[in-house]
Amino acid sequence: MDAMQILKVLADDTRLRMLKLLQVRTLCVCELQGALKLNQSNASRHLSRMKEAGLVCQEKNGQWIYYGLNQAALTAFPFIGEILAQAMIDDLVLAEAEKIVQEYQVEGNPCARLGNS
Repeated sequence: MDAMQILKVLADDTRLRMLKLLQVRTLCVCELQGALKLNQSNASRHLSRMKEAGLVCQEKNGQWIYYGLNQAALTAFPFIGEILAQAMIDDLVLAEAEKIVQEYQVEGNPCARLGNS
């Protein structure tokens, strides 16, 4: 993990929003797509950049990959938590994202976890 690489990743508003959502719980690409209104390619590209920087970790469950915050990065670089705490992403954005994730459950999204929630 490199502090400069982390700061470059944190400079993007979409990635900050993704990280704020990942503070709440682990999510798969389809949940992040729906919550932030991104296409799969864009969401995956952002997740890849965050993974390369060491900000997120992933866990595979069948064909789905779930992403979460890398707690080791938060411990090694406390400024990450400070940046996330100060990020201008209000509760309305997070509430709207949670609503969209819930809608995915109702619509029968193929995500394994959503189907088992």
